[in-house]
Amino acid sequence: MSSLKEKNTSLTSFEQARTGGERKNAGETSPRRLSGGKPGLEEIRPVKPLPGSGQDAEAAALSRSFVIGLLFASVLLFGVLLLLLWSLSYFGAKFLSSEAGLLTLGAVMGVFMAALALSGALAWALATNRRLPFIHNLRGLMNFVFFPLMRLAGIFFRIPKSKVRLAFIRLNNDLAGASRIRCKPHELLILLPHCIQKSACPHRLTHNIQACTRCGACKVGPLLKLAERYGVEVVIVPGGTVARQMVKEKRPKCLIAVACHRDLTSGIRDVAALPVFGVVNERPFGPCINTSVDVDEIERAIRMFTGAGAAGN
Repeated sequence: MSSLKEKNTSLTSFEQARTGGERKNAGETSPRRLSGGKPGLEEIRPVKPLPGSGQDAEAAALSRSFVIGLLFASVLLFGVLLLLLWSLSYFGAKFLSSEAGLLTLGAVMGVFMAALALSGALAWALATNRRLPFIHNLRGLMNFVFFPLMRLAGIFFRIPKSKVRLAFIRLNNDLAGASRIRCKPHELLILLPHCIQKSACPHRLTHNIQACTRCGACKVGPLLKLAERYGVEVVIVPGGTVARQMVKEKRPKCLIAVACHRDLTSGIRDVAALPVFGVVNERPFGPCINTSVDVDEIERAIRMFTGAGAAGN
């Protein structure tokens, strides 16, 4: 009997060692309490980060010259398409008479030159950080004209969709900065995605962000501290629909939004009437789980919109 017990004990020890080795190889960590000692909250046991699932390295390194170059390439491609359509209607189908053809060609060239002039003015304002009187009125044009053209240029030049979206966000942020629209702290709203909260956190912050215990496991605590310091409001939203409802309810004058590049692009276009500063989140564990964000970049956006230092200073 004693030999049988010893055999079972050794088998159990072997299973525990094997299981522990598999967890270690899978990149898991055993659950333990955080340094703050908060009850009920344990560290997540994540698998290894997905390859390429973090924030695109090009998001931070995306140069302004690339953004402006993509903008001009989009306008030039737009001009080529206009000329092609005119040629098909005039030479191919012969829908137009000679006089009408010349008038239509003049209109086509006028539209193209206007788009080129607007993109040139925008590029000059962004490159020199100069303010143009009408630059804040270009948001709608950029959202509904320039962005589709940028996507078209991305397809034509084989530029990845993610890079086109990042270029659009960078262009939008530069436009928000160049317009120099200012607001009071209570007129500024910061929207955070629900995935910025640790998935193991027992507190639901989408309904009440003040329920955060500020344990330090995610960036919600530092962002709350930053919001209190500057006197601005910050909320967590579970998705784009709730984010739009929140904007309608709060009616901010300016907006800072944190999300992935896809959601940011659609969100910026949905609220084209508002100046929005978009911050692309960091996704070390893949999309929509345990994301992070650069707090310093959000602080720079707050200072840009409010035009002042911290409320406590």
